[in-house]
Amino acid sequence: MILSERMDAASDIKYNRVMERVTMTEEMRMRVMNRLQNADLSARSSFRKTLFLNHTRYLAVAACLVLAVVGVMLFMRHHAAVPEPLPQDGVITPWGSVVYHDAEALSDAVGFDVADLTQLPFEPTETSYQKYDGGMAEINYQNGEQRISFRKSKGTEDNSGDYNEYENVFQKVRGDVNITFEGSGEEIAKVTFMCDGYFISLTASPGLTQQQWNDILNAMLPQS
Repeated sequence: MILSERMDAASDIKYNRVMERVTMTEEMRMRVMNRLQNADLSARSSFRKTLFLNHTRYLAVAACLVLAVVGVMLFMRHHAAVPEPLPQDGVITPWGSVVYHDAEALSDAVGFDVADLTQLPFEPTETSYQKYDGGMAEINYQNGEQRISFRKSKGTEDNSGDYNEYENVFQKVRGDVNITFEGSGEEIAKVTFMCDGYFISLTASPGLTQQQWNDILNAMLPQS
């Protein structure tokens, strides 16, 4: 046997002797396995616990959202305005008003008398009769660019829809009625007054003269 072979054999003998000394006993092996198993179970338990807590939180948030949506829907349903019955002799417009064929049908719809204006400064080619939400009645007279709007409603609120600030504002009394005139220059665009618990507004485009308004009002109101 040559020298190198003898040295390799001696090394193998020493290695085997060392490994024999570090060989684990059965008790040591069981301790290591128990620690590994406990560590694995602890990690799995912690992971499962985290998943369960996250899942529970998501379910709680989802349940709160569902309850909130249901609550809003119930609130809206409870407080929703009761719609008015559909008119039998009128046509509903896209903006919610109802158009009738004459002043008599409009009067029946709003529950108070609404009469046509009998003195107009022009001959109308188009006349419309409408009822708006809240019970306001409106009659529009038009011929080309000339237009007069007559509105009547219960209460004291201005129903004209014209909120311009005019340079000329003055009042005149006719019997027990105090009439307000508003306009610019010689033209009067808006006339408003209260009569028997109703607010009445008259608007014209373009504006009318004082005499033209007097003719309209003389036919509407009793003479003083």
